Amino acid sequence: MKLPLFLAFLNSSRPIHLLAALVSIAFAAPAANAAQPEPLKRYFYAGVPDGAQDAITPHAPGIAVYDIDDGHKFVRFIPIPQFSPPNAKGVSARPMGLRGLCVSLVNHAAYYTSENGLLGAFDLETEKVLWEVNLPEGADRADITLDGKKLYVPTGWWDRGQGGGMFIVDASNGKILKRVSIGPGAHNSFVTLDGSHVLISGIEWIAMFRTSDDEKIMFLSDVGDGGMFPFTVDSQMKRAYLSRTKHVGFEIVDLKLGEKVVTVQDGLPPIPRRTHGAALTPDETELWISDQAGKRLIVYDNKVSPPVKKQEIKLIRDGHGWILFSMDGKYAWTHTEEVIDPKTKQVVAILRDETGKPLASSKYFEIHLRGKKVVAVGSQFPLGRATK
Repeated sequence: MKLPLFLAFLNSSRPIHLLAALVSIAFAAPAANAAQPEPLKRYFYAGVPDGAQDAITPHAPGIAVYDIDDGHKFVRFIPIPQFSPPNAKGVSARPMGLRGLCVSLVNHAAYYTSENGLLGAFDLETEKVLWEVNLPEGADRADITLDGKKLYVPTGWWDRGQGGGMFIVDASNGKILKRVSIGPGAHNSFVTLDGSHVLISGIEWIAMFRTSDDEKIMFLSDVGDGGMFPFTVDSQMKRAYLSRTKHVGFEIVDLKLGEKVVTVQDGLPPIPRRTHGAALTPDETELWISDQAGKRLIVYDNKVSPPVKKQEIKLIRDGHGWILFSMDGKYAWTHTEEVIDPKTKQVVAILRDETGKPLASSKYFEIHLRGKKVVAVGSQFPLGRATK
């Protein structure tokens, strides 16, 4: 007589082993499903109000969040009143706004600065302000070491004395560790992508320090065309590309020799207005500069030396002037609300706030999340990322 399937199983010579195997499979399947990571989401975080162009697209203080992989669709707004304290004024008597917004992967935090010396830390996972301090001279566009321990904070473009420079600050609490005098108008600073150096610029000078011991290893004056400038560097730390202040164009500096290599200007005769923005595409094949008063970006072929002009990209408006590329090189963000495809040079999206109005800023960064966990962040500066 043939036994039913269940009785045959019990009558088997190996029922215990088979039962154990079945139980193991039954419990393993849910465990495997539970181990699946949350999907990766890539976002563009734009800080407002922008202390350099607050009147262009006025907005309450905080961070506007955009989904990079969903056409830069507006996701939500994170209110952060500390970005613009009530009745606070900058050095130009404008309402207080952001001078910089750098980010640390290790600390999963963003660090914000303002003209009145405000320096604060904002946890990107809990979305809470961790600490705030007021530095005695001001706080311009700062950056942080890769280990998340030190902040380098320029004293500001408004600090015109020869003692201008930067504060080195403990990133865990805002305590000043050291003040370094460099030169007038200390304005922009960034830590290189490998974390080995910090570069900072001011009125007609650029300097480089080791992050390991904060020693100055390069200083060059008589650059920048009479002012202070945004700039970028290649991934090999061979060349820096500096915006010109009194003319549309840029200068190239050899960082190894500490010498200016060449000046490239647009137009004949050269156009007498400020350039504010110099950006290398991640593969370093192109250099983009911002002629903000001319409402355009100028693209140069960086595969040749000196770089040669390729084309122009018209912008909706003027403004502060800034350029940043996504880490994968597929998008370019500017000081306007336009998002540009670096390959086609066409506008592919317009950043809008929660009401549908355009939102423009020059204080922003790229961030990748799995759920609420920060897994990658980009620099606020458009630095070269070529591997060779």
